[in-house]
Amino acid sequence: MTFDALDLPSSDSSQVTDETLVRRMTKGDEDALKMLIERYSGKLCSISRRILGSLSTDQDIEEVLSDSFLRAWYSCRSYESERGSVATWLGRIVFYQALSRRKALLRRDKSLLRLDAESPMCRQYVDEDKVVDKIRLQSAIETLRAESPPDVDIIERRYFKDELTSDIARSLDITPTLARVRLHRALTKLCAVMKRV
Repeated sequence: MTFDALDLPSSDSSQVTDETLVRRMTKGDEDALKMLIERYSGKLCSISRRILGSLSTDQDIEEVLSDSFLRAWYSCRSYESERGSVATWLGRIVFYQALSRRKALLRRDKSLLRLDAESPMCRQYVDEDKVVDKIRLQSAIETLRAESPPDVDIIERRYFKDELTSDIARSLDITPTLARVRLHRALTKLCAVMKRV
């Protein structure tokens, strides 16, 4: 699905509130979804692009947006205006879709790195810049491990073992908020180490 080719209704969609569009979606109104796509695809594309970073192609970003709007269509009944605006709701959907895609891309890249570096298959699929970045990351993680093992542990559990923050918090006997704070601090330290490496 490309967002450029959508046939939008001729009525002035700027007059209709986001909440009204979501209510119309619950009744099966596809034009309401098209209006939300028109309003938010640019902003949501930026969110997706930032999360996926250099790992992604334009196709990956488009798939994240498509999957996100599809998810919004099927979960529109669960939208609660008390919990935030429609923009926030859509942003959250895109955020988690992009994170899932990022993890899948990272797993794919890891499996490619396991190939023999001299094999034609490896030369065809492995981007040398990504390999260099991964080597720098591994070096930074080892440096941080020597300085602060608990920080590396929480990063590895969250991003390499795909553990949920709530599960990490439970195992460390801390609140999920504190686990997120520790994870943020650990990532900040890792970024500082990567600048030195």
